[in-house]
Amino acid sequence: MKQLTVLANLIDGINFVDSSNFMINEIKWLFGFSPKQPREVLFIPYGYTDSFYHTYFQNIEDLFSQAGCGVISISDGDPIEMIQNANAFAIGGGDIAALLTGLNNLRTSAFDPFDEIHNKIIKGTPYIGWNEGSEIASPIPFGPPMPGIASCLNVFQHQLICNYVDSSSNRSEIKNFLIDQTPSIEKVVCMSNSPGGSGIRLEDDGSGMILDPGGGGGTWPPMQVFSLYNGGLLENNTL
Repeated sequence: MKQLTVLANLIDGINFVDSSNFMINEIKWLFGFSPKQPREVLFIPYGYTDSFYHTYFQNIEDLFSQAGCGVISISDGDPIEMIQNANAFAIGGGDIAALLTGLNNLRTSAFDPFDEIHNKIIKGTPYIGWNEGSEIASPIPFGPPMPGIASCLNVFQHQLICNYVDSSSNRSEIKNFLIDQTPSIEKVVCMSNSPGGSGIRLEDDGSGMILDPGGGGGTWPPMQVFSLYNGGLLENNTL
């Protein structure tokens, strides 16, 4: 079974006005490869910290309905059962600390939400994340100036940073991060903002990466890829 994952970067991950066409195309691509299109996607909103959740959730419902799929929120039932029974996942952006806290609060002696979602994704359960929901697909949470701590979903072999702003201080943080994590993490992939949205598509456990500039899959990510070279930081666009 293929891994089917979309990792999106949006300028505005709340109202989707400028990114709705991109998001609908990515959702359709995601479900188009599924043996059977899910009737519902499980949405995990723990990163959202603003005061207009009802409107935010309605926007998400509208996006998925145009792709032929319903949405249920993890807050509408028993979270552990909903994760275990999910046929597709969507995780939005917002506050990375709130997102991680919400998931960590589900941990029990017999259940780890990160492990459960990870195992389902690599076995073929579709996953779409945007902004912080994309970043947690990485091995660990990291984004300057936040240090890498704890663990994430680990379904993307590289470390992903969304809404990246290139600066000498951020490059220094990335270099130190890679020094600390090498050889377990070899590259940091940084996506900066692109009008309408941009995304990375993963299939076959990350080995079949698709960056699609014109096939209905949004725009080519304005992307920087950093790795270490002789103790220094090497920038390229080769994954």
